[in-house]
Amino acid sequence: MLRRSAARQKPPPRQTSLRGSCPNMDHSTPHLAGPCVAEQPVVSKRRWLVVALFALVLCSNQTQVSFLIPQQTQVQLQYGLSELESSLSILIIPLLCILFSIPCGRLIDHVGFRRGAAMGGALLALSLLFRIDNSFASLMAGQVLIGLSQPMLMNGISRMAIEWFDEPERATAIGISTAGLFLGLAAGLGLPPLLVAAFGITQALLLTGLVGLIPAALLWLISKQAVSTLRTNDVGRHSLVQLFRTAGMLPVLTTAVVGCSLFNALALSLEPMLNEHGLGPETLSAAGALMILGGVAGSLFIARIAQALGGKFRALAGCGVVVIPLLCLLYYATAPAWVVLCATLLGAFLLPGYALLIAMSEEAAGQHQAAQANALITLAGNLGAGTGIGLAVLLHTSMGQWAYVIAFLIALAVIQTVIVTSFASLRSL
Repeated sequence: MLRRSAARQKPPPRQTSLRGSCPNMDHSTPHLAGPCVAEQPVVSKRRWLVVALFALVLCSNQTQVSFLIPQQTQVQLQYGLSELESSLSILIIPLLCILFSIPCGRLIDHVGFRRGAAMGGALLALSLLFRIDNSFASLMAGQVLIGLSQPMLMNGISRMAIEWFDEPERATAIGISTAGLFLGLAAGLGLPPLLVAAFGITQALLLTGLVGLIPAALLWLISKQAVSTLRTNDVGRHSLVQLFRTAGMLPVLTTAVVGCSLFNALALSLEPMLNEHGLGPETLSAAGALMILGGVAGSLFIARIAQALGGKFRALAGCGVVVIPLLCLLYYATAPAWVVLCATLLGAFLLPGYALLIAMSEEAAGQHQAAQANALITLAGNLGAGTGIGLAVLLHTSMGQWAYVIAFLIALAVIQTVIVTSFASLRSL
């Protein structure tokens, strides 16, 4: 009787793995069902280490992307080039980012964050092989590989947040990642003059790339097992047109175009505008650097601010409103301390909007198309950057006064605020 009753007992429930369970999964056909989406992913202690290492990888990538921007005169002298020829070394990177952003986003959605980041890191490693030779052809080959690595890394931000973080923490993870981007931008503009003066262009690029391989290798080792695994069967089933038609996606992309136009036009105008007021080079340099560092600090806390305000759209709209008086104060400021303060605050309120837009695009598109939505934000950002810079140059050239450029920047801030507050689809994100 004991044996018979023991046989009638139900077997103990199966243990749930770190990747989550599928309560609605049909176990009669397990091979046809495929992997499932973890509804309640188990919290991993490694998740913050993963995002920190990924932020360092993005920082290294952005440093290499921006490295030659302040060195164009040195590039012309070293290789005997014209201004147009030397500019190809920096223009090739945004061009490749635009062309390959969508394909890279689709690829990341298929292979996952870890493999996508590894592909981007591998391209950076390959670029180092061309840093040994001192010819301009080798310099351009290395720049091409860096240009191809950028969309593979930048468009993995949303995918990393989904695979490693639960919903309440994803915006914070995205903010930390974008902080790495902005820190890399500051390093790419500030370090090259020192490194090139000490080692030369080729050796400085090689040294920068070698340092960047350290966090990439650690990221590959640490991110071996993600918290949740997403089903890849649905990736690519929806077309790009359908993704555009997703509720909230078009206003998010429009806001990204306007916001990136605003920041890049301001970054272009900052130094010559302040120089017109008779400020010294130390103040100009500090204002530009602190504007970016203010964005780094703001990106780290923007998720908590959005949560405290009750929504990402409120934080984004609030940033747009605060920017308006800061632009006026910056234009009329004459004291160096006041100029630096205004520039820092402008960066702190402008740049974190990029992290919010990536998080909002991921929510609008859904988890299976997160990297593709991230890619659309990257495209919108590049489009906005080019448009804002072009219009700022045109306005100052035709009008001859920076006041018209400031009015243009204020108009962009107003447009951004109106878009964010007008669409009901954004208020739900």
